Amino acid sequence: MEMKTDSNLSAHQRTSRFLIFYLNKIYEGKQ
Repeated sequence: MEMKTDSNLSAHQRTSRFLIFYLNKIYEGKQ
């Protein structure tokens, strides 16, 4: 799990982007 490859980086970026999108949906829903 310590391998730092381009595929791992892109997967991490995709996950981060999804988390930001998901949190934004929750935040908008609470307003």
